[in-house]
Amino acid sequence: MRDYGKVGPAFWTRGTGRELRGNQTAQLVCLYLVTCPSANMIGLYYLPKSTIAHDLGSPLEGASKALRRVCDVGFCAYDDVEELVFVPNMASFQVGPELKKKDLRRAGVLRELHGFRKHPFALAFFEKYAGPYCLEKPDWLKPLASPSEAPCKPLRSQDQDQEQEQEQEQEQTKDKPVPETPAPLELVSDEPKADAAADIFAAYLDARVKYHPKGSVPLLTPERRKLVARWLKAGYSAETLAAAARGIWASPFHRGENDRGTEYSSFEQALKSAANIEKFSAPSADPEPDGLTTADMLAMSKAFGGRTSFTGDEMATYFAQKRAK
Repeated sequence: MRDYGKVGPAFWTRGTGRELRGNQTAQLVCLYLVTCPSANMIGLYYLPKSTIAHDLGSPLEGASKALRRVCDVGFCAYDDVEELVFVPNMASFQVGPELKKKDLRRAGVLRELHGFRKHPFALAFFEKYAGPYCLEKPDWLKPLASPSEAPCKPLRSQDQDQEQEQEQEQEQTKDKPVPETPAPLELVSDEPKADAAADIFAAYLDARVKYHPKGSVPLLTPERRKLVARWLKAGYSAETLAAAARGIWASPFHRGENDRGTEYSSFEQALKSAANIEKFSAPSADPEPDGLTTADMLAMSKAFGGRTSFTGDEMATYFAQKRAK
């Protein structure tokens, strides 16, 4: 499950959000498709309509009708048989409009796509993003062999087709033109590309403000951007790095609840090493001790060459080894 999904304020002022004004359930379905627990970064995932209805607290009929409306305006496509939803523009805003060949996220995109390799939506995704994401067509993704395998139209049945025809007739009698190509939802308004470093640093600041509500706020410096880029290149996902940036604040020891009263909760400390990233990004961070006992001091002095002062990393290593025994 992702830690978060991006939805920009432009949703309410232009594109699909504006077009769906007056249909609050349909607007809510749009937001749900972007942020629901089942969603992934490529916008192609399994989602029964009953789940939508349950999570929104809506009758199944109402949720289905709202989903059909969302499909009609072009925001998504839905396969009633397989219960799969595809939000074509989602990857552009959750991952980025473009990926370079060296970007390790390309492998993650293909890994997500592989799970739906037999469905026409997978081919539709590949055709849309092959160029922007520098993707080479994998062997397991094959073109549709016959018209019978073509992607199904979203939410179509005989009853629904009749209902659509009735709605069109009513609109024609009111002399209201129906747009042929509705504008898609714009999830991010002012940023042309996803900024992973900014998102990860924002996660750090969100956790930090609980303990430092006042005073100066750390800045996202070029050095910190380089630190994030280093770990992304090493293969860690932006979600994992964001979890680590937040997770360091879950450690009382690193917040300063130690014998020195010193904080070791900097952004650099959270991402200092692979061990730190994996420790702080764990779903439940290991609690650190509130202080050092005399036995701890003697044991650490012995472990670190007789010294009586220790760095934050040394103390963290000592207590990690102590818990492992």
